[in-house]
Amino acid sequence: MIPQRSISAALAAAILALVPAAPAEAIQFANSNTTGKSVVIIPLRTSGMIFGPVGYSLGVRIIPSPSDVLGPMNLGGGVKDGPGYMGDIDFALRYKYTIADINFLGRFNPSVSPFLGYRGLAAGYAADPLASAAATQTVGGGLAYVHGLHYGVGAETELPLGFSGFAHGGMTTLLGGGWNGEHIGVTGRSSVSGSLNPQGMTLPLFGFGAAWQLGPVFRIALGWDIFALPTNFRTQAPTLANGATWINGFSVGVTLLGLSF
Repeated sequence: MIPQRSISAALAAAILALVPAAPAEAIQFANSNTTGKSVVIIPLRTSGMIFGPVGYSLGVRIIPSPSDVLGPMNLGGGVKDGPGYMGDIDFALRYKYTIADINFLGRFNPSVSPFLGYRGLAAGYAADPLASAAATQTVGGGLAYVHGLHYGVGAETELPLGFSGFAHGGMTTLLGGGWNGEHIGVTGRSSVSGSLNPQGMTLPLFGFGAAWQLGPVFRIALGWDIFALPTNFRTQAPTLANGATWINGFSVGVTLLGLSF
């Protein structure tokens, strides 16, 4: 059996490794239905072909404050979470099937790409020293995570006059998870960890958008993205309680002379 600490460390390392590898081609202005708050999400993504019609996609969403998205994390005993972070990483293999490839006043080449891969969510947290001052035991910090199968289908096409369109839809079926951290009590510090059974929770996702490109000089992309997160995966419980948080938001990305904004 793989130690829980090793899994969480691997998820965190994968997220950090992807950040310099994939360009930040957009910024997403999103809203959470659980908290009603607006948040800024940084999506990073890269993709390519391996051989023939078989390719890959790799991406991560960086969410600066998970409590603004999922609500405050209350561990009981007066302990509440302080500042944190969240990473949402996915990797998938895809098979690209081109429906048509027409060149007439521009290119029209619609294609669909079924994909299958893996997705992991990791959220770090720390105790709020003010809210936890009266507690006999506080949480120094920790990491909670869930992971599972990621599958669905994407579609894209070039269009005349430099336009293009894209869309995707899919699911993530959670297979496992866990948490680890540090408790600080009257007798000193102790490391704690546990596993989390997500009970097969399935998280839908959907997105679409369009782009316009002027040769290698300028590109602008606009999109809309909707996806679900497990609201209660940061609680230190053996099973994941029901409840999904829906995130929906508008993304915009601009590339000028190879620089993305």
